[in-house]
Amino acid sequence: MLEAAQQVLSDFEERHSKIVERGKPVDANHEQVIAAYEKTIADIDKERLKQKAKSAEAAKAYKQIQRRLEQEYLSIQQDFVPKFSKLANLFLGVDLDIQLEIRDKSVSLALTVKKTQRRADHDLSESQRFFVDIALRMALASYASPEGNGAPLYIDTPEGSLDLAYEAQAGQMIAEFANDGHPIFMTANINTSALLSEIAKGSRLGFGLQRLYKWRELSEVQEKHESDFENRLNELEKLAHPRKK
Repeated sequence: MLEAAQQVLSDFEERHSKIVERGKPVDANHEQVIAAYEKTIADIDKERLKQKAKSAEAAKAYKQIQRRLEQEYLSIQQDFVPKFSKLANLFLGVDLDIQLEIRDKSVSLALTVKKTQRRADHDLSESQRFFVDIALRMALASYASPEGNGAPLYIDTPEGSLDLAYEAQAGQMIAEFANDGHPIFMTANINTSALLSEIAKGSRLGFGLQRLYKWRELSEVQEKHESDFENRLNELEKLAHPRKK
């Protein structure tokens, strides 16, 4: 019986050598070894209970933050969501909504298109994601801006990811945001798309063009078509409403 117990003890010491070395007194007898094991186990159990208490406190604090976030969102929903929906509708031509989703361990915003929730990136096309994101940024900027103080927005060459069918709508959305008093700085390629044309026609508070191609040395091919650049830009300027004084 004693030999079997010693074998079990030997196997345990071999599997848990680090614990044994940490808690084993020098030249200890079996009673001392057992006492050292018990102390180690008690220390580990004490630490486990301590971490469990911390976890419970953290979970409680997280729930409180979730409830606070939900209340904050509900307080701005009546103002923010309509701003976003209006801008996004100009682009997509369908009703959109944003709903706050609170789950056990997560908080997220769910986009609803035609009463169908779209949670994953692949639920929208590349161009839809690009301009829905712009509409969301516009709505946030508009909501956060003090009355009478617009929020400047910079957009870098958006037409590269834009489907042809959405060019005019995207231009209307951008113009609408600018007409609410928010300056927009946008780089764009000179082409025949309806994006710039719609922005020019829809901008009631002013529309200006900077000929960036004149800031650099043109290639031989570009020099041959410089007059085409000018003609296109002049056409856009003629479409624009005169700036109000």
